[in-house]
Amino acid sequence: MKQIYILLIALLMGLSAKAESSGTCGPNLKWHLTDDGVLTITGKGEMYDYSPWGSSIKRVIIGDGVTEIGNGAFRKCRSLTSVTIPNSVTTIESSAFESCSSLTTVTIPNSVTTIGDNAFSGCSALTYVTISNSVTTIGGSAFSSCSALTFVTIPNSVTTIGDGAFSDCSDLTSVTIPNSVTTIGEKAFSSCSALTFVTIPNSVTKIGEDAFTNNLTKIIWLTNTPPDGYSNVQGSIHYVANDMYTGLSNKKVYPYLSSIFEVDGIKYVPVSPSERTCDAIDCTYTGDELKINKKVNYKGVDMTVREINPYTAYSANIKKVYIENGFTTIGVGAFSSCRSLTSVTIPNSVTTIEYGAFSGCSSLTSVIIP
Repeated sequence: MKQIYILLIALLMGLSAKAESSGTCGPNLKWHLTDDGVLTITGKGEMYDYSPWGSSIKRVIIGDGVTEIGNGAFRKCRSLTSVTIPNSVTTIESSAFESCSSLTTVTIPNSVTTIGDNAFSGCSALTYVTISNSVTTIGGSAFSSCSALTFVTIPNSVTTIGDGAFSDCSDLTSVTIPNSVTTIGEKAFSSCSALTFVTIPNSVTKIGEDAFTNNLTKIIWLTNTPPDGYSNVQGSIHYVANDMYTGLSNKKVYPYLSSIFEVDGIKYVPVSPSERTCDAIDCTYTGDELKINKKVNYKGVDMTVREINPYTAYSANIKKVYIENGFTTIGVGAFSSCRSLTSVTIPNSVTTIEYGAFSGCSSLTSVIIP
């Protein structure tokens, strides 16, 4: 019996030793995988497509000298939680990290210029992505079905957002599109059900079909000339600079829309610069108490706030709202879906609370109506 036990131990030790493996993954690249799931890639040059390691990888360390992460290189590595991409990498090929469902964060270095189609598609645990200023193209479905992704900042270097690039990112609440982007592909942000606010910059000339499909999204159009395909964009309200946007419903025209500014977490649009008036149109404030004042000061200039517009603070992460005396109307859906909101104080000057102003405020326990 003792001999059998010793033999089993020797066999198990042999299996453990065999768990470490190595090989080549490019003309001049080598890989080494430890028995605890750490994969290290060394050498210089490009990686092969669809590399040979299995789904047991937990961490990847890519050494300086690797220039390209090949097609499907880490596809379906479902145990992979972290990856270090060095500054030598210029291209992340198609499906490179597709369906890596445990991957939580990714930093794309300044050397990368192209993120291929489906590169991070199906990374359902990915909550945060840093895209460097060197990237010019975000490929089709590059981040599609990243259901935990909440916020994306696209750098000024990007000119094209591919078809379905961020489609089905169900937790995505905010996206910043820079003034370098000229094309937003078909279904680029379709089925992003939590997306509440989008600014279309003046550089955009083409928008694909169903690029934005959430009827509750607030769209600010900084383009003076409507881009090709603009009428396909769905939203709760459209802020536009002129009457050329004939194909949009529920729109408000602000000739000075390009002069939008922010003070204490609220975005305002000038109505009449000579009269120094503006309207509150969006809330970026996150904290305990949001204060909407009748006067704001921006760069030393005092301005009077005329209206609290429809959907101003839609789905904002706020707990209390204080509205200063002087406003007469609280717009349609102004504070709707503020699920953390617990109390509201409405001033004596308010005569009208529009429909849906506080709908979906599931934590609201106290309201003072004058």
